[in-house]
Amino acid sequence: MVSKISIVGVDDSVCPQDLIDISTEYPFVEWGVNLCPEPEQRPEYPSAEWIDELLQCSEKLRLRGILHSRWEADILDGYSFERPDIWNTFQWLQVDISKKMLESVNLYPNKLIIRTDQIPSFKSNILLPRDKIFSCFDYCGYSILENDVDWICSDTKQPFWISVDGFRSDDNITMDLTKVCKFLDNVEMFVRPLRHKSWRV
Repeated sequence: MVSKISIVGVDDSVCPQDLIDISTEYPFVEWGVNLCPEPEQRPEYPSAEWIDELLQCSEKLRLRGILHSRWEADILDGYSFERPDIWNTFQWLQVDISKKMLESVNLYPNKLIIRTDQIPSFKSNILLPRDKIFSCFDYCGYSILENDVDWICSDTKQPFWISVDGFRSDDNITMDLTKVCKFLDNVEMFVRPLRHKSWRV
């Protein structure tokens, strides 16, 4: 059972208002945004100006920030996040602990999503609910490509959310929102948003 769909890689090639329109039609959709302090101009990494525009309409969107570079390192090292506007606006912020344990994770139990490929070795050492752990080997946040939805949705009856990469146009630069909507149409039958407090849907 899918609780929400997180579409990763929104950037300057799409208009935040278009994301609002899609969210209105598909209320289970979340937008995954790659965040770094000095983003390069490249696909899937929005500019600081675009982020500021997104923040202006964030109350109508579900947003997951994927931290990179110094912003991720600061959280992993236990420092405060330098952008309170982003911290307060995004429902979730994701960090990758594949190579590093995160001792300060419990300081932010309602904000961080933890990505790792080392589920067997670290779960007992981090006191977080299962729905806060994001891994390619765990159903709480299953990372897939847009063509994988059929097998993963039919593979389990346990609740989980999906993070989906892809949806680029032929130029591999522009995000194709038509592809996004087609995907959401196909997956909508599998989605049952959960209302339990531990699932931020």
